[in-house]
Amino acid sequence: MSIVTRHPDATTSDLRHRPNEGLFVVLSSASGVTVVPMPNRPRLVIGRAPECDLVIHDDSVSRRHAVLDGRVLEDLGSRNGTIVKGRRLEAGQREGLDVGVVVEIGSATMMLHRGPVAPGATANAASTGDVQPGAGGHADDGPLLVDPTMRRLYAMLEVVAASDLPILVLGETGTGKEVFASQVHARSARAAGPYLRLNCAALSGSLLESELFGHERGAFTGAMQAKPGLFEAADGGTVFLDEVGELPLETQAKLLRVLENGEVIRLGSVKSKRVNVRYVAATNRDLSLAIQAQTFRSDLFFRLNGVAVTLPPLRRRPLEVLPLAERFVRLSAARASRPAPGLTDSAKQALVNYAWPGNIRELKSVVERAFVLAAGGHALGLEHLLLPEDGGLEPASVRERRSHAAATASPSAGGGLLTATPALGVPALGPTFEGEPLGRPLRPDEAFERDRVLEALQRTGGNQTEAAKLLSVSRRTLINKMEKYGLQRPRKR
Repeated sequence: MSIVTRHPDATTSDLRHRPNEGLFVVLSSASGVTVVPMPNRPRLVIGRAPECDLVIHDDSVSRRHAVLDGRVLEDLGSRNGTIVKGRRLEAGQREGLDVGVVVEIGSATMMLHRGPVAPGATANAASTGDVQPGAGGHADDGPLLVDPTMRRLYAMLEVVAASDLPILVLGETGTGKEVFASQVHARSARAAGPYLRLNCAALSGSLLESELFGHERGAFTGAMQAKPGLFEAADGGTVFLDEVGELPLETQAKLLRVLENGEVIRLGSVKSKRVNVRYVAATNRDLSLAIQAQTFRSDLFFRLNGVAVTLPPLRRRPLEVLPLAERFVRLSAARASRPAPGLTDSAKQALVNYAWPGNIRELKSVVERAFVLAAGGHALGLEHLLLPEDGGLEPASVRERRSHAAATASPSAGGGLLTATPALGVPALGPTFEGEPLGRPLRPDEAFERDRVLEALQRTGGNQTEAAKLLSVSRRTLINKMEKYGLQRPRKR
């Protein structure tokens, strides 16, 4: 892929009004990473067509893919979609785009960056050192990059890791956020320094603050001797704050001071100490909603959000399912000092078709369990996987409630995915979707059903026949559901 920027003839007005002065576009594709100055125009059309303002020569990009109007991104009904913060924009849907937020344009990724990033610099996406299918080797540590979007995110990582910008890694539980954070450190100038991780959800109160900031002797009951905190211990290296969205507000305020001043004060002390640390934070929470609920500080969010990367869930990375499963089989066999069994064709098909709501963590658990159940056999079969019959399209909490209901009551008449009872607490979606407004908010059961229809359509690339099979309904029923929820039928481009 390459990118071409079109600049109109400069005028006096252009010179006075340069809305994108100092901004750069960082684009990543299979061919590498390209950094170019942002065109100084308030409205930029992005696409493959030569007449676009930002021309991306990539087959996954539509001719007129999206438009950037100031700092608002709008999808133009693209074939392969525009994804911001893990959410796919519907045609005509607009989303604010901040500097540092990584956006998926088809299979390409794009980020706005302020300040010099060595324009024109490139990083080869294929040079990340990761084993690909057919590469002839089996590296069982580090990231395994097969999916084009993941390869391009990691290629972009080569650019951002070299700076000291804080990085915020977003995504569902089990998508590989911790691996991504470790690669930020490994590919940075701090690689020889310490890399320390703290799960912010695992500790609370004074114990959490003690781990972060350290404490002096006698600072609290049980503090028998002074102890340096995580920030002091990581001086010259990187701190990974996992599940940062779970930090108490009081601790968030203290963390903000560390990020702003680079100084740490131990519990029980009045003397500060300077530290030189790079911060990587991760969460599966929607921090914008947490800010609205006043459970997360907006000023801390802006400090952590130097670059925001959203890792796609495993269901959007189907090419990685079997390579990852085979890796987990090899690791299980190595621990048991046994030859690694293969996977039967039926097992492979089931693994690829499953939606993996628990992502890589769930896949690892399923494969390890199957290895044990196979009891030294030559192959892991479908009978060893024990995958849920719903295909993973409904949350585990819903499956548990449905199983409990089946054990205590007679089955409902409807049955099937489209009549599933939603999980408690599932919020109703807003009243308007792509197509005609519904004129009312959705009930929780409708919101759940609509999400499942969208999920099936996304997994099948908009193929309604295949999506209907995935949902175990007729194609006519699927179309009726799409019309019910105002979902436009996919258009060919």
